[in-house]
Amino acid sequence: MNVIERQNSAFSLIELLVVLVLLAIVSGIVVFSMSGRANRAKLEDQVNAIQYFDAMTRVRAKHNEQDFALLIDQRLGLFKRVIKSKTELETQWQLNHNYKIEKVRVWPKQESPDVVELQFSKAGYSPTYALKLTQSDKSHWLLFVGLTGESNVMDEASVDRVF
Repeated sequence: MNVIERQNSAFSLIELLVVLVLLAIVSGIVVFSMSGRANRAKLEDQVNAIQYFDAMTRVRAKHNEQDFALLIDQRLGLFKRVIKSKTELETQWQLNHNYKIEKVRVWPKQESPDVVELQFSKAGYSPTYALKLTQSDKSHWLLFVGLTGESNVMDEASVDRVF
């Protein structure tokens, strides 16, 4: 009589634990890398919103043939578009609470007070200015060229060369 031995083909408890630990490590890496991308996306959203607000102030000035002012409150992270002739608020927008405006530089001056008033002519021109946008330990300068309205994200050394 032949006795056939059966082998268990199941996983041992140690093998299952090793697989679970590896899955936990891989998922941790994925979550960590995705959170960095999400923060960059949020920063890009804030930069895009500021660029849009500036561009729309220029468009409104040209379209309405009126002088406008862009008020930037650094403490509150608040942007206000004001019709100069009526001194009335047209619209406002506020930064996400995780971001703040650390500095504003207006050409030819170096730094500006807590509330900066930028004049936009009927042709949509403004002075050249730069904003330092910060989020916890990261900061980016956003430069706006007054005559063209072109905007760029720059480092501090590049902004220093402009001002």
